[in-house]
Amino acid sequence: MLQYEIADCLTRIRNAYLRGQSKTKVRKTKFNASVLAVLKEQGSIKGYENGQGDDKYFIVVSLMYINRRPSLRSVKVCSRPGLRVYHACDKIPTFKSGLAYGVMSTSKGMMTTHQAKSAGVGGELVCVVE
Repeated sequence: MLQYEIADCLTRIRNAYLRGQSKTKVRKTKFNASVLAVLKEQGSIKGYENGQGDDKYFIVVSLMYINRRPSLRSVKVCSRPGLRVYHACDKIPTFKSGLAYGVMSTSKGMMTTHQAKSAGVGGELVCVVE
């Protein structure tokens, strides 16, 4: 059993991009699916779908490349089970002068740091995506 599913999910995606693969599988959880929805909305991945048959416990993630370069450059997991990172709505940071974005778990669902600032909600900073 994994200790932190989202770290494993993001590491599998990062490794698949480094190997130049077109698809990868991650474990199927609601939290992983909500983070993947934000990544798809921001254009970091092409899409995702639930696995069929033997892969019913996995989500198949389609990776996106622009001119043979990965659309997702780096992912850093900020919050972990031993150290949760929370930010109030007025203390949400910007990353790389707005070129990168953070994914936050808020009371209104999973959203980017920019969306959370606009909505006026704070929450747990899950990861930073460049």
